[in-house]
Amino acid sequence: MNRARREETLQALERLGPTSVRASLHADADGQFLLPIDGG
Repeated sequence: MNRARREETLQALERLGPTSVRASLHADADGQFLLPIDGG
């Protein structure tokens, strides 16, 4: 079974919600959200 479809995963995502994801992103001067990906 795909991990993203497990009941525990779905419940955890419901608790987190979109606000927690947005809080970990930072917008640049143009308002674009930069993903926290290490290019090195």
